[in-house]
Order: sequence, then C-alpha cells, then structure tokens
Amino acid sequence: MLYAANGDAPLAASDYDRAFELYSAAIDLGPATDIIIANRSKAKCHALLQAGRLEEAIESCRRLMDMTDETTMASFRQWSTGKSSVISPRLQ
Repeated sequence: MLYAANGDAPLAASDYDRAFELYSAAIDLGPATDIIIANRSKAKCHALLQAGRLEEAIESCRRLMDMTDETTMASFRQWSTGKSSVISPRLQ
C-alpha cells in the first residue's frame, strides 16, 4: 500500500500522471481497495481533462462508476459534479 499512499501527494498537487502511475503500481502489486481504484480514476480523469480529451475523461468516469460500490459512486459523483461546471456548462 506504499504506492497508494505515495499517490495521494501527487494527486493533491495536481501531478495527475505521477499519481496515476503510483496508484497503478499499487493495484498491480495486489488487491486494491475501491478508494485506490477511485483515486487512480480521478487522476486519469484530471489528466485527460487537462489534455483536452473530454470524451475519454467521461468514458473513464463511466467505467469507474460501473465497477464501484454505492458509497464510492456517491463520493465520485460529488467530485465529478464540481468538475462538470469547470469543463463545460452544458454538462450541468
């Protein structure tokens, strides 16, 4: 879980590529919690949004929603709602 813990700092610092890399390493090493998977997806979505790849970011978020439990989905919905107003008013 060291990789997962190390992924938190880059995620908070908006270094999304590094956060994605560290969360992915944690997942590759063994069973991952929903939080690790969600954080990796957040990092990926942020990176895709920064690159202007909106459709891919939306698809990444949808895949996350399909594979997580209700508590994690509620948390991710809350996070993504704040992002929708930033990326496009039509998504609200």
